[in-house]
Amino acid sequence: MIAIQTEFGEMQINEQDILKFDKGLYGFESVTEYILLSEEENSPVLLLQPIRGQVPSFVVVDPYAVYPQYDPQMSKEDLHAFSEGDARDLRFLLIAALKDNPEESAVNLKSPVVIDSKTKKARQVILENQDYPIRYRFLSKKEA
Repeated sequence: MIAIQTEFGEMQINEQDILKFDKGLYGFESVTEYILLSEEENSPVLLLQPIRGQVPSFVVVDPYAVYPQYDPQMSKEDLHAFSEGDARDLRFLLIAALKDNPEESAVNLKSPVVIDSKTKKARQVILENQDYPIRYRFLSKKEA
């Protein structure tokens, strides 16, 4: 067990729950260990919290909750990074930018966080899908 400070207060987490990013998140490449937190079980909205350091945490959303037809196509390089696992074990999460005016809140459909649920290996990728926007206002269903 490891003690970490979160937005919910101090928590004890199991080492096997730590997500290991090989390249970090875009703009935060030096931070490679995170944990997913949620106030409710099976919530489509989660918090991607760094284990150490001053990097902010990120709100992430299940893509199918905001864009049911989501069909992510990863590059061969990104697929190779998860090659030891089964593609059915991959979980996709979208980084959200939440605004005071909910209509302005958006998710990044183009660059999801991908997690192998068995190995806890994680990576942020840029999808091959040409039509996915970086800022998709999910409440108004349009690009920002």
